[in-house]
Amino acid sequence: MHKQYKINQQIKYSPLRLINETGENLGIVPLEEAVRLVIEKGLDLVEISSTAKPPVCRMIDFKKFKYLEEKSEKQAKKKTKVIELKVARITLNASENDLKTKLKNINNFLKLNNSVKIVLNLKGREKNHVDLAFTKFKSFLTMIEGEFRIIQEIKKQGWNISAIITK
Repeated sequence: MHKQYKINQQIKYSPLRLINETGENLGIVPLEEAVRLVIEKGLDLVEISSTAKPPVCRMIDFKKFKYLEEKSEKQAKKKTKVIELKVARITLNASENDLKTKLKNINNFLKLNNSVKIVLNLKGREKNHVDLAFTKFKSFLTMIEGEFRIIQEIKKQGWNISAIITK
């Protein structure tokens, strides 16, 4: 998402706060004087913040400004770490083999550094046994191999009991 900047003749505000190419604040100046200074130095007048009172404009080469902005966006994008959230659903009456399969999948997800949301869904008459469901959920968590952190504590949301874990 690129921000649209007003440059040179597109700027209609007067007076405005002017910042030179080195980042020094030149104070509040009329638009005509800002345009004269920019032309003398062979640069562009770029509106940085239109919401400020008075609006902030900077004297800079616009192509260089856009290049630096795109470069900083790329750096920020590189630093973001994408962690996928996987969901494992269990039920109160699940058999031992079903739970072993779920545990195997959860362990594989954790090895791949994914976060896992474990959900125990209560249906029908199971809704009367919330305490039993919490006990089963906690015992299921103890069956998970290796070390893990609980990101989101065990909580009841509607008729689901859930928690999010990661390596």
